Amino acid sequence: MNSNDIRQVYSDLSKELKEKYGSVFGTKTGTLDFNRRKEMVACQLLIEQMESMDAPKDELYNVLKYMIVVTDADKYKLNWRQAYDDFQIDNYISKYVEENSND
Repeated sequence: MNSNDIRQVYSDLSKELKEKYGSVFGTKTGTLDFNRRKEMVACQLLIEQMESMDAPKDELYNVLKYMIVVTDADKYKLNWRQAYDDFQIDNYISKYVEENSND
């Protein structure tokens, strides 16, 4: 995926994701910012690992959509924790990170 693909995915999904993951989260921004930064780094590493293992595009697309929710969580008050479950990020971590670390 190149940067133009990522921009296109972002613009296509932005409204849909805002509507779906709009939230009433009342957490303090400082705590959320720290957790979001950790999650964004984890997403970047997961995407790199998935690309190196030739993951299917639909799986990469799900992780990318999740990363968009995480990125915009504060700005649009999105529920990124719910998106984690909905996009099944645990499955991708198990499949691409934990399996690979056992090699």
